[in-house]
Amino acid sequence: MKPTARHGPAALALLGLLVLASCGRAEPIPASDAVAHYDEVADGLTAAIGGEDAEWTFNERPRHVTVENGECMYTAGRWDLEDPLEHPGPESDEWRTRIAAVNPVLEENGFERIAKPTQQEAQTFLQSTDAHGATATISGNGDLFIHSAVVDAGSCTPEALGIG
Repeated sequence: MKPTARHGPAALALLGLLVLASCGRAEPIPASDAVAHYDEVADGLTAAIGGEDAEWTFNERPRHVTVENGECMYTAGRWDLEDPLEHPGPESDEWRTRIAAVNPVLEENGFERIAKPTQQEAQTFLQSTDAHGATATISGNGDLFIHSAVVDAGSCTPEALGIG
C-alpha cells in the first residue's frame, strides 16, 4: 500500500509501525542447521585468524540454548588459540590485516563485513552479526566467541539442537 493523503494519518502510522516491526528482527535458523552452520563458521574463522597450523581449544562450556524475550537463542561456544596472538593496540595496522583475513569468511557465511575494530572501554576486538542475530566476536589475542543466534526450534532445549 502506498500511503496517500486519502489514507490519512492512521494509515501512515500503521505503515510506520510495520516498518519498525520488520527492522532489527533476526530470521531464525532452523534448529537442525544451527550447530553445523556455526561450527562451519568457526572452522573458517579460526583458519583465517590463526592460519592452518594454529591449534585451538574448543571451550564447550558456553555452548547452550536459552529462551530470551520469547525467542530460542543459541550460543555456539568459544574457541581459544593455544598460542594467543599479540594483542594489537587500538590504532595498529594489524587490525586491517585481521579484518582482511576474516571478512571473506564472514560474508560467505551471511555475516556483515567488518569495517574497523570495535573499541569498548579498554578492549579492542572485531565483531560481526548475521541475519540470524548471531554475533561473532574475535578478541585482540585471537579468541573467537559466537553467540545469540535466534533458532527456530519446537522446544528450546539442547536436545532440539542435538547438543544435549
